[in-house]
Amino acid sequence: MISKISIFHSSSLSSYAKDASKMATDSCIGAGAFLSSVYKETMKKAHWMVENRGGLACVLGLVMVPSQLSCPGYKKSNKIIEKAAQSKGFTLEKFSLPVDGNTALRGVIYYPENWDPQDKSKCVLYHNPNGVTISGYLKEGELSWTPAEIVKLSNCPIILYDYRGTGISSDKSGRSCLGFRATYESVVVDGEAALCHALQSFSSVKVVGSSLGAGVATASLDRHLTKKPEDSSKVALFNHDSFSTTPRVIFPYLPRIADAVGVVLGGMLDAATPMQNLIRKGIPITVLYHKQDPIIPKGSRMAEYVETLPRASNVSVIYSEEYGHANLSQDLCLFLGKI
Repeated sequence: MISKISIFHSSSLSSYAKDASKMATDSCIGAGAFLSSVYKETMKKAHWMVENRGGLACVLGLVMVPSQLSCPGYKKSNKIIEKAAQSKGFTLEKFSLPVDGNTALRGVIYYPENWDPQDKSKCVLYHNPNGVTISGYLKEGELSWTPAEIVKLSNCPIILYDYRGTGISSDKSGRSCLGFRATYESVVVDGEAALCHALQSFSSVKVVGSSLGAGVATASLDRHLTKKPEDSSKVALFNHDSFSTTPRVIFPYLPRIADAVGVVLGGMLDAATPMQNLIRKGIPITVLYHKQDPIIPKGSRMAEYVETLPRASNVSVIYSEEYGHANLSQDLCLFLGKI
């Protein structure tokens, strides 16, 4: 009897010891996972603070992307787009892309009349200027302004999207004061996400941008091709009425000081360096600009910058004598012929 009891107690103690050891191990694992989670979240917030200069980049983003405040928000934009989708003569296909885990980039694919939506041979990806969103192109029930001219010249589908924080990519709740705020970096991230979607959906993509959108088009295309150089044969770039860097638009005759201030304050979108990279990569590039551009001053224009670089057979510069900005004037359309 004594022997049996001793054996019982011995096995029980061993079992208790194993349970205690397992609980201690689980606690350590749980504590480790918790600390790892806290560390990752802390580093994420620290990275955001550095990248966005403590939030200053978001404030400057309101100046750089005024469509966050001046254009219709999600509900009104969506209503305009839904109404336009009921029109005859074209087809609209909506899409939504997750970006950075907790925000969405939304847009539409516009298929012109007589184009089979099943035909994915080619398309144009259009990056917006800073003061307009998709609903502005469709408010009359049909495509208008620069995207409409592009469709005429390309005779193919065009992908339109709104930067996060604007139009149909703004906060669905309508709480604009608490919603996502665009920055110099977020618009390039958006441009790359839209480009990835275009390349996944179509065999070849003409990347077109106007004003801010041309800077986004240039920077995001270079970023994408650095990661996936095999896509180089599928793309061409059209840079329209744009800048070399955003700070030079404010201080065109003090380029180095302007760029330094832009970096410090978090308002620097550099399109000049990516343009050089794309030229070296042999990407077909067309730079379009108005000589009488009231928005992008001399000293900051991308066309001027490109003309200071060694001549390259893959680059064309086309200018208009007319007054205008971000529009395709008649002489530009005639020179282009087609996109």
